[in-house]
Amino acid sequence: MSVTRAWNTSEATQSLYTPYIITAEASTVRNETEIDNNSLVDVTVTPAIRGDSNGNKIVNILDTIAISKAFGSMSERITIHNLILIARCLGQRWP
Repeated sequence: MSVTRAWNTSEATQSLYTPYIITAEASTVRNETEIDNNSLVDVTVTPAIRGDSNGNKIVNILDTIAISKAFGSMSERITIHNLILIARCLGQRWP
């Protein structure tokens, strides 16, 4: 079973480039014997502007290069759609 929680940072711009620590815990269920994987602790995520793949607070050719190098290397996680996203966001920067 998996649970997804949407986190919309598009309107809360002050939250961009701010690291957040995420913690999750699942309750045990009847007859559950393996409980070691019921907790996820101290996973850090840092929201960024769309297309900024290298975290330098600007979408530019360096993001295209970074994604191009990783293209196809992460079992369908890096696709042509990532490059299209960067192309659409070129020139955006964090204030």
